[in-house]
Amino acid sequence: MKKAGYARNAVSARLAEMSFSRRELAGSLGDLGTFLPLTLGVSAVCGLDFGRTLVFAGACNVATGLMFRTPMCVQPMKAIATLAIAQQLSADQVMTAGLITGIAVFLLALFGVISRLAGAIPEPVVAGIQLGLAAQLVLSVVRMSFLDRGFIGLDGWGAALVALLLLWVLVNNKLVPGALVVFIIGLGMAGAHAFDGAALPTRSSGVAPGSISSFDGAVWRTAATQISLTVTNSVLAVCALSARLFPDRPAPARKVALSVGAMNLAGFVLGGQPMCHGAGGLSGQYGFGARTAGSMVLLGGVKIVCGLLFSSCLFHLLSAFPRSMLGVMLLFSSFELTKSVWRQPAYIDLATCLITAGTMFSFGAGYGLAVGVAAGMLYRQMYLNRRNVNATQPVGAQT
Repeated sequence: MKKAGYARNAVSARLAEMSFSRRELAGSLGDLGTFLPLTLGVSAVCGLDFGRTLVFAGACNVATGLMFRTPMCVQPMKAIATLAIAQQLSADQVMTAGLITGIAVFLLALFGVISRLAGAIPEPVVAGIQLGLAAQLVLSVVRMSFLDRGFIGLDGWGAALVALLLLWVLVNNKLVPGALVVFIIGLGMAGAHAFDGAALPTRSSGVAPGSISSFDGAVWRTAATQISLTVTNSVLAVCALSARLFPDRPAPARKVALSVGAMNLAGFVLGGQPMCHGAGGLSGQYGFGARTAGSMVLLGGVKIVCGLLFSSCLFHLLSAFPRSMLGVMLLFSSFELTKSVWRQPAYIDLATCLITAGTMFSFGAGYGLAVGVAAGMLYRQMYLNRRNVNATQPVGAQT
């Protein structure tokens, strides 16, 4: 009884800290540019049930909102979703890759490895990872909103420019949040095309929990790629960004990693798509107005209701959502990620940051982390050696 009372008091105290304003609702939309394409793609190609995925993602949003004091996003695991769509993996394989990733991250957190990594990896390297992610997001925007699209049309890049202008004009408007306006316009445009008799993606038949028979080579390769991205972006980068945006309530690395691990253990059992947190999602939600965990509880509640009551209809509607507008929303997510770069105090730190970003953009998060740490150590040692040499020279010999 005492434990139940303590839990109720803790939940009540956390809810009291939250805001459920229009700004928080608009902020909750900041990660839709990532969430919708990946979720719809995995549902259509791999056979994961869209309604089940929405309900599971919504439950994760609510749990995350109660666990953290910041608008910590919940998004599909990018590497798993991308490779699953490209290789047409089965739903069992997708969930098994998420299970392997979840177990790995959970163990890293349980034994304190994540916390030591967070303390040992230099800030310029983490900033470089965020910059590399921002560059990847911008490239995704170019592909999503401008390539192979004409200027004219509801999903042309002319519409993308109008959406970008709306977001820019309304970015600080507390009465009319820009993200909410763009999303409502996009839904209206989607509704005009979703049910006009055109061919629509086939909704999955509904797949329940994962199968332990799915541990094959493709699954292990997919999981290995995702683990490096999860450690760098979903834990280290998101914690660094959280500390910058919310210095009074930063998210601890161990807690974030445990959350990622728990979500994917539960996802395998319940049949949900692999989920994680992410620096891009957090920056997008912050940029669109989210300041408390109330935005995540609002978003989670909407996802649960839609997944339970309107999943089939919503699948068709969101499949027609203009990709140009999703791309513009994704572009705004990248702006906040670049701010850490210009805070680097020395040219050495900036060089390390740029090398890390370039390597991550070209070869992946794991390589970016390794090369960034090595470059930072090398530059720092060269700087210290040069300073020691100058300090030992006679005053008259220094130039």
